Amino acid sequence: MESIFDNILWTEWVCLAAAILYTICYKKLSNLERWIVVLLWSNVLADRIASINLNSDYNLSGIIYNQLAPFQRAVTLLIYYAYLKSVKIKKLNLIGLVAVLCIHAAGWAIYGDVSVFHRDIFIYSGLIVAVLSYLTLQEIILNQNEISTVIIAFCMGSFAYLTLMASAHSAVELIYEQDKSMGELVYLGNDIGYAIWSLSLITAILWRIR
Repeated sequence: MESIFDNILWTEWVCLAAAILYTICYKKLSNLERWIVVLLWSNVLADRIASINLNSDYNLSGIIYNQLAPFQRAVTLLIYYAYLKSVKIKKLNLIGLVAVLCIHAAGWAIYGDVSVFHRDIFIYSGLIVAVLSYLTLQEIILNQNEISTVIIAFCMGSFAYLTLMASAHSAVELIYEQDKSMGELVYLGNDIGYAIWSLSLITAILWRIR
């Protein structure tokens, strides 16, 4: 029988380290920052289930990521909305939230089968959050007096991950059909982005407790 600890990817280890560290430092986080702990553990759980399910005939990973993506992106935009002082950027994040939820709802309606990974929907909603992560980061650095290193790291990590994710997922299927090894190399961009997200958060919490 396959163990839940079999075939753990290096990106999972990095995210798990971040999740454990943030759980240990939970009391040092604001109520808003504690939502990041939820995002970290939801990633850890989803990645583990998806990895275990790789050799199964039933594509549970598609179901997991089709449900996880709108939840995580909605929470991310709500964190931005709650943290920001600028009414303009707050409104943009609300508009982005509605757009993300509508895109994913459309994906469920178009695809029908929730076990099929909605890659294009995953890319579109990711790009929306990437743009809003950049705008939120810019607003915090330039115009906000109270600055949380954790929120800044969260914005930076989200922008880096979602940008690299969109680039990798946009090209990987086509390239993989032509050259499997090159396709795997392209997908590495997604893994690197994911690791950057986790490492950004680790750096921020270590800076806070130094």
